[in-house]
Amino acid sequence: EQSMSIWQRLPEFHWTCQVGEMKVGAQVLANAANNATGVAKPLLITQFAGAGRTALQATDETYGWTSYGGTDLYHQRYWGQMLRWLSRGRLSRGAEQSELLIDPKQARFGQPIRFRLTLGSDLGSANPRDSVELAIEGRDGRRSTVTLPRVSQSTGVFQASVSDLTPGSYRALLSRPSMSAPASETFTVSAPPGEQANLRTNLEAMQTLAEQSRGQFYSWKDAEQLMDDLPAGKPTRLGSLPSLPLWNSSWIALLFVLLITAEWLLRRRALML
Repeated sequence: EQSMSIWQRLPEFHWTCQVGEMKVGAQVLANAANNATGVAKPLLITQFAGAGRTALQATDETYGWTSYGGTDLYHQRYWGQMLRWLSRGRLSRGAEQSELLIDPKQARFGQPIRFRLTLGSDLGSANPRDSVELAIEGRDGRRSTVTLPRVSQSTGVFQASVSDLTPGSYRALLSRPSMSAPASETFTVSAPPGEQANLRTNLEAMQTLAEQSRGQFYSWKDAEQLMDDLPAGKPTRLGSLPSLPLWNSSWIALLFVLLITAEWLLRRRALML
């Protein structure tokens, strides 16, 4: 929490380099969020190369930290830790420990999670040829196994991705080959946001839906024009009404009586009776 608080107070970056497609084995350590579009772009990427480690920082504006708060503490600390971390790399093969990397460690539901295992000298002679197995343990006692195939026949790197984990907290550890102190890491899968997560009107999504459905989008400013734009309706016969019982109607009986009476009066007047 203290580290996140420091990152949020540091001066923001105004420019970042556009990073293309990620190579196999690359790991994103930090992303830069664009406040205008909300799209996160890779900011700090690392990958093993030969016997060492490389890092790509997609911005050159860390110089702004040299005067933050009247001191260059955070600038010196950042680059000092970066150089020490890169210098370790894989130069000391004799004392290297197996390393398990999980990206991302805080994943959304349905998002692919990449597991990358780099075997070290602590494995001893039990060096697998084709694949290794990871045990995924949940806090509720659920346990599953993930097989990591070898990335290259010349390296001890194994990698695979999983995207069917349910929301919760997990712990991944090396189960095959067995070790006294297997490499392990923890990660979480967050549940998808509910309907109440974002109550703001998504105007762009509504406009897209209107175009796809061949409709029309109206905002509150031009809502009065809706009634004028509606096309004229066309009458359509949906069915016939049930027949009326005319012979059982009292009006028909009255009309019949009136006609008979009128005929009798006419005949009487014409002396036909």
